[in-house]
Amino acid sequence: QINTDPVDAPTTAASGSTAPADLVQQLQDMGFSEDQARRGLRETQNNVERAVDWLFSHPDDGSTPMDSEEGQLQSALAASLQEYEGEADDERPPKYRLVAAINHRGSNFLCGHYVAHILIDGRWVLFNDRRVLETPKPALGSAYIYFFRKENPQ
Repeated sequence: QINTDPVDAPTTAASGSTAPADLVQQLQDMGFSEDQARRGLRETQNNVERAVDWLFSHPDDGSTPMDSEEGQLQSALAASLQEYEGEADDERPPKYRLVAAINHRGSNFLCGHYVAHILIDGRWVLFNDRRVLETPKPALGSAYIYFFRKENPQ
């Protein structure tokens, strides 16, 4: 039997309330600014999982982490996709090259941290929030998502 009793709509926490510092820090560790973390927690009654979802679903509010590295990555990926627009039909089988991988570090998908390994000018580069460094032997075998670029047949 379906419960048809009325339910009160969730209310947003009062604007003067403060989010617990440990929850704000969790969101900052994922790449959000302190203001973004506080706003997301305020909008979701201090629920970290819902706050992440809220922040990513409100990009027009400036609530997604857009570090300069991420903006550069998005531009590079968009440019690489445009390279193959209008490519003539070719009967030869295509070849693909691994150009990036996203790894998850944590006990499960609900907690942890994501990092990206990207092939730039023949070198693998690790993007970890604000830390970017070259890594000669990236952990590609355990990646969560792989990105390939179609190469022109030769």
